[in-house]
Amino acid sequence: MTVTALFLDSAGVLFDKDKLMAEWPPRIGEFLAQQLGGDTAAWTQANAVAQREAWRRYEQRMKKDGSRSGARAFIAQDRVRWLLDVCDAVGITPPADAAVLAEDSARSAGSRVDAALPGAADAVRALRARLTLFTSSSQPSLELTAQLRALGVRELFDRTYGPDLVDRWKSGPHYYEAILRDAIVRPEAAATVDDSPERLDWAKKAGLRTFVMTADPNRAGRHEAIGSLADLLTRL
Repeated sequence: MTVTALFLDSAGVLFDKDKLMAEWPPRIGEFLAQQLGGDTAAWTQANAVAQREAWRRYEQRMKKDGSRSGARAFIAQDRVRWLLDVCDAVGITPPADAAVLAEDSARSAGSRVDAALPGAADAVRALRARLTLFTSSSQPSLELTAQLRALGVRELFDRTYGPDLVDRWKSGPHYYEAILRDAIVRPEAAATVDDSPERLDWAKKAGLRTFVMTADPNRAGRHEAIGSLADLLTRL
């Protein structure tokens, strides 16, 4: 069956993981200093520590929940916990509307990071001319939407799937089954790109055609290897 829908991971496929990780803390630091006062460097340092702890909690909860629901509520609640931890470290009282500020912080940082992989935006535009596009990320949809807007391609994606949008963790075939159901796409009509062969094993079990983004074809395993998104234009 012809592939008509493409699901793209974010970090490692559209964005450089290392740049994302390096740019996120200072962008958060700048935003919180503007909103709550205090020293930007202090906010940046506090955020770097708090984000490591938040990621640890994220991974623990993902393993605990497995294929069950709970991702949406956890992500929203832990985003507030992250902000409270950052404020405590800097010594500034958090605002009453901490949940709103936490979301605004993620949107602001996402819209200001400059971490796109070379040629990613042009490749997305070319792929959209032929396919319906979605994301298939472990990042929350709120962050993805901001990053894709900054890249100038948000309007090219029908839905920006993260665990919060379908309330399923990206930890097994259940995640891909959930986004396929929500997108109303048959597995045999879908392909996905990721930089992790392990995650693509899950996607293949769910019935999708799978491509691994890698500079080393030997690590592709059971999946088709591509060096960039532009390679898909001759493969699909």
